[in-house]
Amino acid sequence: MLSKALTWFLTTSTIVGVPVLLYIAVIGAQRALMTVTCETARYGCSRSFVQSVDWIAEQVTDDTDVVVTPRKRK
Repeated sequence: MLSKALTWFLTTSTIVGVPVLLYIAVIGAQRALMTVTCETARYGCSRSFVQSVDWIAEQVTDDTDVVVTPRKRK
């Protein structure tokens, strides 16, 4: 019984996991290529890792601080 469940789990995780892993690898390779072309030829900068980091850095400024307030216990 455990062997069949393990076989089912491994088969299902392979069917779902391999396409997801390939998708992540393709997107990462595309971002890496666009980062190289952005840094060398200034082409494709909107899809590079540098642009993503710059966008995140622009969101955190002195005007938009995050305030964490503890919740009171009931």
